[in-house]
Amino acid sequence: MNKLIALLVTFLFPVVSFSQTDVLYSSKTSGTSKGEPIKIEQTESTVIFQDDFNGDNTETGLNSRGWITLNVDGGGTTSWFQGNPTVFSAYEGPTNGYVGQNFNGANGFLINHWLISPPITVNAGDTLSFWHRAPDGNSFDDSIYVRYSTTAGTNPADFDVTWGRYLVSETGWARWTGTFQHSGTIRFAIQYFHTNGGPSGSYSNYFGLDFLKVTSGSSTARVQVIHNSADVLAGAVDVYINGTIALDNFAFRQATPFIDLPAGVTLNIGIAPGNSTSVNDTLKNFPVVLAAGEKYVVFANGVLTSGYAPNPDGRNIDFTLFVKTQARETGTGSGVDIFVLHGSTDAPTVDVKAREAGNLVLVNDAAYGDITPYFTVPANDYTLDLYLADGVTLVNSFIAPLSGLGGSSLTVFASGFLNPSANQNGAPFGLFAALANGTVVQLVPGVVPVELSSFTATVNGTSVSLNWTTVTETNNRGFEIQRKSSDNDFVTVGFVNGKGTTTQIQNYSFTESNLAIGNYAYRLKQIDFDGTFDFSKVVEVSVVAPREFSLEQNFPNPFNPSTMISFNLKTDADVTLKVFNLLGQEIATLVNGRLTAGTQQISFNAENLTSGVYFYRIDAKGIDGTNFSSTKKMILSR
Repeated sequence: MNKLIALLVTFLFPVVSFSQTDVLYSSKTSGTSKGEPIKIEQTESTVIFQDDFNGDNTETGLNSRGWITLNVDGGGTTSWFQGNPTVFSAYEGPTNGYVGQNFNGANGFLINHWLISPPITVNAGDTLSFWHRAPDGNSFDDSIYVRYSTTAGTNPADFDVTWGRYLVSETGWARWTGTFQHSGTIRFAIQYFHTNGGPSGSYSNYFGLDFLKVTSGSSTARVQVIHNSADVLAGAVDVYINGTIALDNFAFRQATPFIDLPAGVTLNIGIAPGNSTSVNDTLKNFPVVLAAGEKYVVFANGVLTSGYAPNPDGRNIDFTLFVKTQARETGTGSGVDIFVLHGSTDAPTVDVKAREAGNLVLVNDAAYGDITPYFTVPANDYTLDLYLADGVTLVNSFIAPLSGLGGSSLTVFASGFLNPSANQNGAPFGLFAALANGTVVQLVPGVVPVELSSFTATVNGTSVSLNWTTVTETNNRGFEIQRKSSDNDFVTVGFVNGKGTTTQIQNYSFTESNLAIGNYAYRLKQIDFDGTFDFSKVVEVSVVAPREFSLEQNFPNPFNPSTMISFNLKTDADVTLKVFNLLGQEIATLVNGRLTAGTQQISFNAENLTSGVYFYRIDAKGIDGTNFSSTKKMILSR
């Protein structure tokens, strides 16, 4: 049975009740998509009002749907307009299916444009949400006010409740939510306001709004809590909510199932040592307001005490809560929905690739504390390879057996220390997976073999070229090249360095020249850094004698200052190879003696000669009585 499925267990979680206190509105910006496509998450809440902006978003189109557009600054060449997919595509629907605004709406430096909703009847606790985005990484801090009018007024002065002013996301589409404090018929407004905007201003550029909706409130939110603080003093903690203990001796790398917690009120979450006696023992406290109907995964992470290695990217490693919004209890289809938390305080920025999916990059440049968007993979078994941010240096590999989890959601989190000895001998690094029911499973380390996918040999005259390819390598110091001729034993004729540990395809080559006529066998001896080794298959080649004597044109030609002269001998022969100038004077003798049959290559260095035309001549007398002579011209050009 699948390893993950075999370890699934169901356990009961105590129901925690809370008395209602003053209801507060909540507003937040969720984790962004980093440009990746996002699927709309359907909730059980009733939709009171919705506009996906997939139709006509010109002022005429907006007005026809009951929206009011106000140009309060009275200037500019644009107002609210149809989204431009050449800047970025919509969050969902058609690529231009969003509402846009930009700096051209300014009167000089002043921008003051309002997008006011139709009248809507809400109850306290109902939620407004929409998605927002500006061009990624741009230098202009676009911001918006979000307000509503308790009298459903249409003038700016009528908007008597303000949630606040918010920067528009510059890292992909992000979701904003706010909870109404008022019951009755209202209008809400999104105001684009800058006093230093316009074409010459410093705080306006371009932004879009998409998929806006108002949903009926509920009194609760769904929350899963995961203990991922590797501090040795936090092996087990007590969690208090509003003074009442909620989790007793909550162990490191343990998770709760999703539970209901009150929404729209301030929850004071306190973390105390295990076996604490009261809320007065808490070491850290966090006020939290949950949005009604929302789902969260909350990680207790970081270290409570000193004496731990700093994060290599400079991230703060103090104990805190990392929060994943819009969490999922089930998958959105037949695959497995996954998000990943980088929760190892001393680990650098990493990539995660799925080896069986062609090294598909699942996580790109995640530093400590980063939470990825959800991604969906088919329900198969995978080897997850962790690389440094260069995408080449492999840190470790882990087996993720997902073949039995189709239709599920999964939280994968990096945990522990890469270097325990520098972190008070805390828990070693590992990858863990938490299911929605609270089951936590450690992903076992994977194996990266040195896998040779091809090994070939080709002959060119008296030279043999070897080429080979590896698919994966682990601790690979390199390859000894071994050759065998006739009935002799294999001898080492060269060495090529390996790539250490990698799952990237690597190509290698080695050439041996000036071989005698005969039959040869080659093999590779792959050697690990610890001295262990393995042999490849054997490839065989034949080096045969040329059918005739010949002298080849030197290469390169013209040359400066060296060139290579090649010639072919059909039999063993007594050979002279000489160089002459234009006057016929001998400049150099390159060969004077007996050579074996085959292709021969001789290097000529003209370092001490002047530019000009030279000749080289070969005279050969074969052992079969054949005589051969040939002369060719070459040019030295400085």
